[in-house]
Amino acid sequence: MMKIIIFLFFILSFGVKAESIPLPPSISSIDDIVEDFRNTLSTKLVDIAKTFIAVQADRTIVFKHSFNLNCHGIIVPFGEPVSKMQYSFSKADSELREKSVYTGCQNQISLVEDVFSRGTNLSPLKYLDFLKGKRDFDLGDNENYRLYRLSNSDNEEIFKVLIEKSENSKLAEFYILGQKFLRIIYEFEPTKTKATFTYYGYKATYARKYQRWDFNTAIDTISNSIIVSNGSFNQVKFLDSTGQPFSQNEFLTT
Repeated sequence: MMKIIIFLFFILSFGVKAESIPLPPSISSIDDIVEDFRNTLSTKLVDIAKTFIAVQADRTIVFKHSFNLNCHGIIVPFGEPVSKMQYSFSKADSELREKSVYTGCQNQISLVEDVFSRGTNLSPLKYLDFLKGKRDFDLGDNENYRLYRLSNSDNEEIFKVLIEKSENSKLAEFYILGQKFLRIIYEFEPTKTKATFTYYGYKATYARKYQRWDFNTAIDTISNSIIVSNGSFNQVKFLDSTGQPFSQNEFLTT
């Protein structure tokens, strides 16, 4: 399948859990799709931790080098910060706001991650997971809304995910540079789970001082579905945009 990359009233309980009848493991989950986009960032954080000297304090980690470093033409003297990661959060009633700020040479902001969640008994990201660049994006049983946004120092939105859950359904929408490229609607019943994937074409360019990315997926809007029915063993059916059955391989290569 394609890779890259409204608030609801709070509901006290959810009648059917998404995990009751899971989709086949070959089908990418919400976390899989987001991590596919974030993998470069996560890998970079691990590499930085291996390369530089880390100094931690108050949910902030500063990376320093053991000698003078040329950073894009800027000489960073020995002992001065080369990069920094800072995590903060605020919590009120059923809402949790989290922010991660990543800075580079001369304390210039590179990326900002904002996460806004709604639910009950919400917990901030564990600090060790923050250091590793790891987190869950899909909603837990105690959550009904999440907005994840990745932006740059100019507050330009690079990537966004919106997830909403009601009693028997869940909606996930994915955006890149302001353009929606994927929508997934999950419908939950006691005996089956249905997921409808709608793909959208998009064309965009993202350029910064030292890097440039071009995205061009020229496709017509198309929707495919998966239905998993409960039985002596879970029965899986793949449906194309016309509602006709087709193979798993055709679904995965859409």
